[in-house]
Amino acid sequence: MHLSRYLLRTRAHPGHRLATMDRAEAVRLLPEAYARALTLRAQGHDDARIAAALGIVQEAIGPLLRLAEAKLQRLLDDPPEVDDQLAVPLEQPAEPPEAAGV
Repeated sequence: MHLSRYLLRTRAHPGHRLATMDRAEAVRLLPEAYARALTLRAQGHDDARIAAALGIVQEAIGPLLRLAEAKLQRLLDDPPEVDDQLAVPLEQPAEPPEAAGV
């Protein structure tokens, strides 16, 4: 996974940064079916070809693409936090060891 070089620090979490990313980077963060559907559509494939590639019925392609676009837009509008030490996106802040009962 490649996150953009452009990172923004946040005041609320000084040890974390928000990654800014382009569309291609955001597509790579999506679940595989969404990413493949969006990629195939961008390459100019029709619903029948996308359905065959994903192994689903053609009628499901419209809703799948709409959902994939919505998830993609959310990633672009609200990029994931990045831990400075790990340099990977965080889904949620990690609990301190003492809070986890370790």
